[in-house]
Amino acid sequence: MTKNIHYTKLIVNPENYRFDPVENQDEAVDLMLKEKGSEIVNLARHIIEHGLDEAKDFRVLEIKSGKYLVLDGNRRTTVIKCLHDQSLIKDKKVKKAFQSLLKIKKVLPINIQCFVYNEEK
Repeated sequence: MTKNIHYTKLIVNPENYRFDPVENQDEAVDLMLKEKGSEIVNLARHIIEHGLDEAKDFRVLEIKSGKYLVLDGNRRTTVIKCLHDQSLIKDKKVKKAFQSLLKIKKVLPINIQCFVYNEEK
């Protein structure tokens, strides 16, 4: 089933297969920015200039009423969350890059079309 989900209801996966597991979403975002900072900035630039790529799915698992764990789309979710809230960004260079991007365009993705799964398999 597909559903439009507000970005604040999406949880960046703390057990993202790209990294060692962490405790929570904040640590997952922090690790993502630390390990993939320039890649995340480039992705943010692309999203600012072109919007979300409709050919790339967001796949999520409903973990409790109204909250969804991101299975596929963690980098894009990180970008969207950081564009809306730069306080999530600890690295000064990355934060400055995001702030510069926001000068280009202020219309940011809010509701994200996601494929919703009942189980992780």
